Amino acid sequence: MASDGPRIYYVSSNQHLNEMGYHGSAGWGNFDVTALAATGTLVGPGTGIATYLASDGPRIYYVSSNQHLNEVGYHGSSGWINFDVTALAGSGTLAAMGTGIAVYLDSDGPRVYYVDTNQHVDELGYHGSAGWVNFDVTTLAGSSTVAGAGTGLATYLAADGPRIYYSDDHFHLNELGYHGSAGWGNFDVTTLADSNTLAGANTGIAVYLAFDGPRIYYVDSDWHVNELGYHGSAGWNNFDVTALTGSSTLAAVCCPTGTAVARASRAAVSWSAGAITRSPQAVTCT
Repeated sequence: MASDGPRIYYVSSNQHLNEMGYHGSAGWGNFDVTALAATGTLVGPGTGIATYLASDGPRIYYVSSNQHLNEVGYHGSSGWINFDVTALAGSGTLAAMGTGIAVYLDSDGPRVYYVDTNQHVDELGYHGSAGWVNFDVTTLAGSSTVAGAGTGLATYLAADGPRIYYSDDHFHLNELGYHGSAGWGNFDVTTLADSNTLAGANTGIAVYLAFDGPRIYYVDSDWHVNELGYHGSAGWNNFDVTALTGSSTLAAVCCPTGTAVARASRAAVSWSAGAITRSPQAVTCT
């Protein structure tokens, strides 16, 4: 949150990154950040966006049309500047189109998470004098679990290291975490919760840390919002929050062009962006 109001980032139809912000007495204003940064780098289709507020202005992360991770940031008197952080890291790892993005700020710089073209979760981080470095976190965890296409990502920093949440290719929520001397590990938290609720295709994911553990929010295959949380000695539990509220309002489904969905009790569907229809057995977009 800026001192005078919120800032919201989104992609416009010309593949530019935009900021819509509330500026106190000046009210709401919209700015084309790509144009202000005088960059020709275009945002890739379906990319997630993540941001944090640095001491001199916001930093926004997105995937460009060449599948590189980029940072566009406001740097005080220098204004808006765009950096290709994949190139700065000297990395040949490409981001999957439609990947979610998550970021947190560590003591020596940001850590940005995304899904690569091998469906692995990667960390691209700034490490002070070492600069930008890319790590394949799935490999570091010794895990064979791959991220589902189009999954959202969410992260927070625990006492012993980061936790990253994603939906795998079986529509289970997973936690990838760094646990100090034990290193990286991957856990299927849907299974740990003894839940048969599957995440919806392309679900967004959000997380916050409660007093007794994390609470993760996602949309299930029936378009209900769910909370999957760790409750201390009670362990992991899943709750259908839409059902608990008695609400008939369904979450919207994301329909990236050309995606096919196949899971238990759902038909395989191909779609293009546009109108959405829903039946008991399938989701279709036209």
